[in-house]
Amino acid sequence: MGGAQSSAKGYGYHVLRVKENSPAHTAGIEPFFDYIVGINGVTLDTETSVFQEQLLFNVDKEVILLIYSTKEQEYREVSLIPNKTWSANSEDGLIGCSIRYCSYESINEHVWHILDIAPDSPAEMAGLVPTTDYVIGTPHAALRSENDFYELIEVYLGKPLRLYVYNADFDVCREVIIVPNHEWGGEGSLGCGVGYGIPKTNKFKSRDRHFELSWNSSHPLHPPSEQQPSSTIASAFNLDDTASDNEKHTYSNQIINDDQVSIKSESRSISNGDGSDSIVIVEKEN
Repeated sequence: MGGAQSSAKGYGYHVLRVKENSPAHTAGIEPFFDYIVGINGVTLDTETSVFQEQLLFNVDKEVILLIYSTKEQEYREVSLIPNKTWSANSEDGLIGCSIRYCSYESINEHVWHILDIAPDSPAEMAGLVPTTDYVIGTPHAALRSENDFYELIEVYLGKPLRLYVYNADFDVCREVIIVPNHEWGGEGSLGCGVGYGIPKTNKFKSRDRHFELSWNSSHPLHPPSEQQPSSTIASAFNLDDTASDNEKHTYSNQIINDDQVSIKSESRSISNGDGSDSIVIVEKEN
């Protein structure tokens, strides 16, 4: 067994959620941090039907997935058996995870640090933790710039907003539901200070390795080097001496933006063709 490197384009199926006791859960696939970048010897460097077809062709048979962990910055192979019996709900799919095809090359550039939190604020009600929590994504949209997060807050005023939050103390990612609003009695719609980027004082392990994968050794994949944008939020902890110019660690209690952006997401289930069972849930944004 071994790791390997991701496709040159840095694309794969981002694992958003994993159902408990599903084949994906049993295989140790981790939501948010894991990307599925290969299956049964095929590199998933473009969005095609290969992944879904391989699952369909191998119901009740072992399949080998190549997983890239953005937290560990390394690759691993996992085996699982797609099947229709692990859940009574056919919408849970053959492997029990929700995925979205996207690039992971610059994820580490877009992290929002939770700073001070006001009492009785939406942030406190949501269970956010000051100084050690980092917003690293959302299932609602792809966050590609600093303002995307603040614009998303405006779009979801008065509505539940799901955020992926990484805690540096416990080294875990969790989903947080927060309802931004201006009526809670304090400043801003979240009631917390937010900094964009990761402070240089926060360090996290970084690896630059090359692996040959047993089933695809003729076309080895290579993890992003330290000079390239990595797919991990955690790798943003490894900021070099120039990071202070790019970090934009902005402190603000006002989570307000006058400009609204139309951010849409579409969920669709991939079925096996006869309507009897869905494979996975693929989420996309326009």
